[in-house]
Amino acid sequence: MSDATGQANCSMPRYVALVDMQNLAQRYSGDLGFALDEFQVKALEYVEQNKNVLVGAPTGAGKTVVGDAAIFFWLEQDGFNRVYYTTPIKALSNQKYHDLCKKYGETRVGLVTGDTVVNKDAQVIVMTTEVLRNQVYSDSSALENVKCVVFDEVHYLGDKGRGSVWEEVLIHLPRDITIIALSATVSNVEQFAAWLEKVRENCAIVVTDKRPVPLIQHIILSSDDEKRNGARIWDVYDDHGSMNMKLASKMQKKMPSFHKDRRGRRGKGRSFPNENKHKGTRKVPGRVAVIEELRSNGILPAIYFIFSRKGCDDALKQVMSARLNLTSREEQDEIRLQIDLFLLDEIPTPSDHKSLDLFGFENFKRALISGIATHHAGLIPVFKSLVEHLFERGLIKVVFATETLALGINMPAKSVVIESIIKYDGVKHVPLTPGQFTQLTGRAGRRGLDEIGHAFVVDGRNLTLFDVTKLSSARLYPLKSAFTPSFNMVANMSCKYTRLQIEHILNMSFAQFQVDDSAEEIQMRITRYTAQEATLKRELEQVKDKEKAKERLRRVKQKLKNAENDLHKMKFRIIERYAKLQEILVENEYIAVRGQVYSPSQKGVLLQGFYCENELTFIELLTSGVLKILPAANLISVLSCFVSVRSNSTSFVQKELVSRNSGYFDALERLQKLDKEYQVLVKRHQLVEEDGINYSLVNVMFLVGTGATVETVLKELGAENLGDLVRASRGILDLLSQIVRYAGEFTPENAQNAIEILRGSDLFGFLE
Repeated sequence: MSDATGQANCSMPRYVALVDMQNLAQRYSGDLGFALDEFQVKALEYVEQNKNVLVGAPTGAGKTVVGDAAIFFWLEQDGFNRVYYTTPIKALSNQKYHDLCKKYGETRVGLVTGDTVVNKDAQVIVMTTEVLRNQVYSDSSALENVKCVVFDEVHYLGDKGRGSVWEEVLIHLPRDITIIALSATVSNVEQFAAWLEKVRENCAIVVTDKRPVPLIQHIILSSDDEKRNGARIWDVYDDHGSMNMKLASKMQKKMPSFHKDRRGRRGKGRSFPNENKHKGTRKVPGRVAVIEELRSNGILPAIYFIFSRKGCDDALKQVMSARLNLTSREEQDEIRLQIDLFLLDEIPTPSDHKSLDLFGFENFKRALISGIATHHAGLIPVFKSLVEHLFERGLIKVVFATETLALGINMPAKSVVIESIIKYDGVKHVPLTPGQFTQLTGRAGRRGLDEIGHAFVVDGRNLTLFDVTKLSSARLYPLKSAFTPSFNMVANMSCKYTRLQIEHILNMSFAQFQVDDSAEEIQMRITRYTAQEATLKRELEQVKDKEKAKERLRRVKQKLKNAENDLHKMKFRIIERYAKLQEILVENEYIAVRGQVYSPSQKGVLLQGFYCENELTFIELLTSGVLKILPAANLISVLSCFVSVRSNSTSFVQKELVSRNSGYFDALERLQKLDKEYQVLVKRHQLVEEDGINYSLVNVMFLVGTGATVETVLKELGAENLGDLVRASRGILDLLSQIVRYAGEFTPENAQNAIEILRGSDLFGFLE
């Protein structure tokens, strides 16, 4: 390790052996708390050889050791070298930033996300991939001296919403910058590695499917014996690794259908008088019974996955109503102390401590003291951070969580419980994929603490043993690209590259790489149909029944045409979408074209810099001038329409609630008009785009902008939507920051004031 002057700092733990790799595991096992595995040692060898490295390993196997080693290695070479560390979610960025600060000191580590910039010129920068993407497109001087980029959770490039950004960066990042890509184990890792070799070259692959802590799969059924607290654990596989047929027989029993109790309420899988006396029925085990069974078997702490915020909150209320307590008196005293120390550090102002009660902190604290918590996007960040803080110390025994907890955040447990293998994907209820199941159950088993990890599926209506074995046996799942051109991408690439270069770049995408692999099968069909066509044409000259032969020939020709169309759509889908987006930008004067040369207009330059929801509509609104003199609160309210939230509400602003600023209503009405025009535009060009503008937060964000009390804001928002307020506030701050940087003459007069209002509000103090 070297400091800024290049002097060795021997006090730092060395992860990388520069001479003798043979004894590396022995030398550094004390620093890490465990001996390095073979895949880690192999990956570190590649790091030292200055190779691009793809590491595929199960959750909890220790992939981040390789990323940490790369940071150490490059900083050791030269005191001026810099390293970037990218993550897919803000919570993981924050966690990694704090970990690196402890290791290298706050002066050498920075954090750059959409709404947060800390020490941006530091040697080690933790950042979101979108920030890096903008630096790459603008040839930013910030990339000088960057020697390595670590892409944590790189399989996130399969994310429908943001995966494209990862591919853009991997394609465009200067070739002299080494990449370390850390991925969950995927079945097509060789395909992904082959693509990386194509776009980056000099790429080494290190893959393991071995979990450091073995995992046992279970199903929890309702107990036949009511004395067993209503739940019983069954192993999915027998001692020989075969399906547990006794369990299969148990699960063939039907569950009671929906019934009404005496008060007319409907219940699912609940017991009613005399109902369970009938032979051959089973019921859903209750949450309290499940937890009690885990405790009696000594396999807590557990992460209990429930796929909705409300479901998590309801579960917490349910177990607290049952007076469930999972902690000893000594643990309760330690929890109280840790809460006080945490709040003193995170929220130093005493008056703010009292304000926490408005978010239901007392009830939340009471649950924490009992060893029970929730963790989901609907909680304010200080609550989530407190849960993580206590869980890492072994003081939380059960946390009810949504699947966001399974991504990246370091919160392993002895057990993982999945309440249902069906989840709502935003449109409909769908089964979990093997990949999702693997990601969730990967949290079970703490390295260095547990000899075995336990994964449980709770019995439910229509669940079969085959459903669970199908998920649990498919340890690997395919990584599928989500790459698709956007207006921002087209604005940047059209004015920087020639047409041939653009086609080459698009063909370099992982999406196209996968398409080319799939196209081989279609090409085989085309070859087969072409041969059949030739044969039938010859037969047509010889057979007597001409009509029958002609019909057979017609059918084969249609199959050939369909296959050729499929091949064309597959091979040119990305390029054709790019061309349509480019056509729209030319048509609407974002870019001008002379011959084969494209140049951006004033609006085009703006589009190149901004990254947000409904980007084209945003630029149109910005350049229309209606935002120019809006008061800060009104500006915050309007910009809330361009951040992503879960709410599906499309209600328009309540005029009696907001200020009588006529410009504000002009802006909202202009926005509605622009949104409708945009939907017509993309439909005319036969494009399928994102949903239209969402007005669900204009009222509450106006209140935030006016400095309304926390009570007033929460009354308007509703407690269940706190997560939307968190993301909206951060998203608006991000967008305001982009406006200040890129908008130039179109910058609203109150943009900086709006930033200061958001950051200074009583409410926002709890959202960071």
